[in-house]
Amino acid sequence: MKKHFLFLGVIALASVLYSSCDKDTPDPTTPTTPTNPTNPTLPSVTPPVVSNVYGTLVSIKMDYNYSNPALPMPMTIIAEIGVAAFPTALNSSSLANAGTVSVNDYNLEKQTNNSYSVMGTAGMTPASLSLDNGSDWKVGGSAGVSGFTYSHSVAFPNYTGTLPTTVTKASGLTISLGSEVSNADSVYITVMSGDKYVLKAVGGQADDATITAAELQDLALNSDNTAMIQVVPFRITLESINGKDYAFIKEKAVVGNITIN
Repeated sequence: MKKHFLFLGVIALASVLYSSCDKDTPDPTTPTTPTNPTNPTLPSVTPPVVSNVYGTLVSIKMDYNYSNPALPMPMTIIAEIGVAAFPTALNSSSLANAGTVSVNDYNLEKQTNNSYSVMGTAGMTPASLSLDNGSDWKVGGSAGVSGFTYSHSVAFPNYTGTLPTTVTKASGLTISLGSEVSNADSVYITVMSGDKYVLKAVGGQADDATITAAELQDLALNSDNTAMIQVVPFRITLESINGKDYAFIKEKAVVGNITIN
């Protein structure tokens, strides 16, 4: 099976952009460029969108380890995100209106391109999406999309390792995975600085992931700790509903600021 991936907007999560990669060894080609935050707003994340399905519904848990010279110590921002997209035809980038879509009874907002999203984090409404209790999806349906409900109860993937705070371009970067990743089909590792990024994708059973010095060479040097790194394990469940195939994805995004020298 082929798989696509996307970068979601920082808060609105409005755009769904597609490009091809292989399921076991994803090969990212032309994703949109993430925007590095200069204050504690939430960064972009990279959930995949599976091809040959009539809809992709994604539950995301994000831990953003944020630091700033104005803060006495680093802080962790925890967010939960729901995203859904329903192509008008198999593998089409045009999306259909699916009526009201919710996860755990939290309604997703329909964007202008018919993608759907909702975010919960402390200080916002909602403060969470209750994803620890599972992901109960409800799709109201429309003329182009049959309504359905689905309880996505598989365990969330997780990453329990420690993110680096400094990356030295000349030395490359190796992230230990192995026992620090659980319940994952695949893992994305992304390093971003300025308007450039490097994305490495490996299988969920990989012992580690290496980004070489050559792959890091185009990243801007960064001494103010505003560059970013993400480790993103995810897993995909395929289900046939109303005679059509849908993909349900659970993803953990562990994100932190880094210095690049």
